[in-house]
Amino acid sequence: HPGGKRSAQPASRSRSGDVGRTECRLALARYLIWIRLAQTDGNLKRENRMSIHVRTQINGQPQEFLCEPDQSALEVLRDTLGLTGSKEGCNSGDCGACSVLFDGTLVCACLVLGAELEGRSLTTIEGIAEGGRLHPVQQKLLEHNALQCGICIPGIVVAAKALLDSDPEPDETAV
Repeated sequence: HPGGKRSAQPASRSRSGDVGRTECRLALARYLIWIRLAQTDGNLKRENRMSIHVRTQINGQPQEFLCEPDQSALEVLRDTLGLTGSKEGCNSGDCGACSVLFDGTLVCACLVLGAELEGRSLTTIEGIAEGGRLHPVQQKLLEHNALQCGICIPGIVVAAKALLDSDPEPDETAV
């Protein structure tokens, strides 16, 4: 899975530094909302908050949506777009249940702001199967009765696909 212990970043994320920047952006957005709440004595109503219009590609299809500045991509996927395959586990990037491919890079959707999807491409578990055929990872999990409860499996499938896309014959260390 893409998470693990907070101190140990997976190679696919530590190389680019995207997770660190994303965590900072998410923290900054939440801090700015908190300041705005404090300035209004906590009476900031949702209708007074600025929504951000986002155009993106999700699972190969153009999508448009409005999101709050502090809304995560996971919240947008599940609550706004109805794509509930990505699961909320820890909401801190540790468990990997919400793993998605963000411009082809494995990330936790809970660590990406919805606004960051502007002009980018996102692939969720719903976009892994092609033409009604399960992805080979999905098929093998099914064949070997390795499906568990369904909370972490979507993230595992997305992470396995990302690994196989970058290394079609990974060794045990890579896995």
